[in-house]
Amino acid sequence: MAAAPGKVLPTSKVYSTAELLGNRSRFKVGETIEIRITAKDKLNVTKTYGGDYFRVKLFTATSRSSTAFDVTNDLGNGTYLASVTLRWPGVTGIYVTLVHCSEAIRVLERIRPKDRVVLAGRFTKQVNGTNIVEDRPCVPHVLTDGSACNFTDRRTGYPWFCRHPTNLSLSCDDWHFYGPNASSTLDILPMVTEEEKALVLMHKVSIKGSPITIDVQNDTEDWFDDMTRFQRTLPPCLPGQHLKNTAPSGFFHHDVWYSHQCEIQRFDKEGALSCISNKRIYIYGDSTVRQLYSYLSSQYKPTLIGTGKRPDRTARVAGPMTAIDSTHNITIHFNFHFAPARPSSFLRLDALDYVVNRIDDLEADENTVVVIGVGTHFTTFSLELYEERIRGIKDAVERLHARSPQTLVVLKSANTREHKNVLHLLCNSEWYIKTIDQKMRQVFSDYPKVSLIDAWDMTVAQNFRSIVHPKPPVVFNLLNYLMSFICPKNKK
Repeated sequence: MAAAPGKVLPTSKVYSTAELLGNRSRFKVGETIEIRITAKDKLNVTKTYGGDYFRVKLFTATSRSSTAFDVTNDLGNGTYLASVTLRWPGVTGIYVTLVHCSEAIRVLERIRPKDRVVLAGRFTKQVNGTNIVEDRPCVPHVLTDGSACNFTDRRTGYPWFCRHPTNLSLSCDDWHFYGPNASSTLDILPMVTEEEKALVLMHKVSIKGSPITIDVQNDTEDWFDDMTRFQRTLPPCLPGQHLKNTAPSGFFHHDVWYSHQCEIQRFDKEGALSCISNKRIYIYGDSTVRQLYSYLSSQYKPTLIGTGKRPDRTARVAGPMTAIDSTHNITIHFNFHFAPARPSSFLRLDALDYVVNRIDDLEADENTVVVIGVGTHFTTFSLELYEERIRGIKDAVERLHARSPQTLVVLKSANTREHKNVLHLLCNSEWYIKTIDQKMRQVFSDYPKVSLIDAWDMTVAQNFRSIVHPKPPVVFNLLNYLMSFICPKNKK
């Protein structure tokens, strides 16, 4: 049975197959295996084109060992090849997941340039004892039709326009809060047909033949000692290693992350506080990088504590947040990034600024550490907008290094997340997140003076359900990665 002329049938999870090449089921640590994925449609016909988004994960339950990676070797004819080196012993399952079929990706590509989320400016003013409030839609580009307030940032030139208040008592000068436009995301649904919604909802599904079970053995009795010795041969964690990034860049063993690129150290509380003694750490970005601040300020009490009770939601979400350890002379700051961040409630405008401006205003020296994590909130906007912002951040980092060459700058890559329904997928698909993460790496690919925490590889491999704010064990590994850049192991 063939498809009707001109009819494109999507990739089927039922008929698409994953197979291990080589006709073996027993391997040794250090061997490389190859997996062939064949994409077929619902009529069990092999597809003649590529573009599907597959992911491979290896998992051993007894040791909670895992690694994962997105498949990139697309032969363009419905066949995909994936290879991975076996890093630990044990009975291991190879899980092949269809993250999105190529037909769903075409839907996501088509709607990406559109304003899938319109944010809001809240204009407020006291008139004769009465508080007048009006919310108006705002967008990160020029509005030419109708009356608009131009809030383009004078320093960066980033455009930000809000519709003028309709209440005659309010003017553009009365914009004081920034937040969500409650109805805007509902406008996305009419952009896609019911058939297209079904394509997008076929998300992160296992395909036929998955999992494949293999038995991995080690040449010696004590694999962990061997692995530990190997880790000690790796270079210290230093800037520029992201230029040689390979996927997967590491693996979990008993929920501890081991990098293939550098020796990540394991810091207890005393070791961590010693590492960051006399340091000023500035964390800029979204709530996924705020987790590093929150972990430090909550887990290292009473030595390192946040200063003062945060009085309102703006202070609790966007900051400024500061934690101080006077004994070790440590200060840690967090500031949320500005538009087009998508907060779930309104935030005071006076607490927000662009990361570029924060970096340009920073007085830095060799004891200053800057951590940047920006990406999650850009999935509802064009990739060109994100590229503009991340290039602006790169330029600001270059200016920072020109005046303070010894300042450590660490980028945190994007991470995976949960998805609630089709609307949430249309706004926050991992395909969007992945392309944003790839763009960030591309922009910084010629700049060896920054370090990279590979949260993407960690979270695709994690042994917990994907959520936008990963579980504490994952955050602890991210923090060890950061600390290993701040205090790289002396190999002399």
